[in-house]
Amino acid sequence: MLRPTATLKFADAVADVAPMNAYTALLAGLLATPLATFGACHWWYQRKLTEREAQSQKIEKARQFTSEQVRQARKQIEKLQQEMAALQAKLAAAQAQTPRPRPAADLPHAPSALDLTVALAAGDAQHAKRMPVDGFADTEPMSVP
Repeated sequence: MLRPTATLKFADAVADVAPMNAYTALLAGLLATPLATFGACHWWYQRKLTEREAQSQKIEKARQFTSEQVRQARKQIEKLQQEMAALQAKLAAAQAQTPRPRPAADLPHAPSALDLTVALAAGDAQHAKRMPVDGFADTEPMSVP
């Protein structure tokens, strides 16, 4: 008979410990859940921050490269403008040294019909044959005079 009594005492002891284990498990769960959530969130957002940092560095490198290209382009434009100013100065000096063409009034012109009539009257038949009476060259090469 001692056995059943011992069994009852063991069962009573387990019954007294079971509520304590339940509270311990509940307390462990309440502490572990936020820690696990914190760990998961830390891992997730740390990964996202690393990606954004890499993207930010890539954009910064592109911005620096573009700034360098703009600086070089401005330098090249400045150099070309200086060369153009020097060439324009040379051109102005060259134009100042060369004589200007005579005005149209001083240029020889084709004789008018009156000039041809005067030339014929004066006996200059050679000059009259070179120019037609109306002052224009013949446009039909096969025309018979």
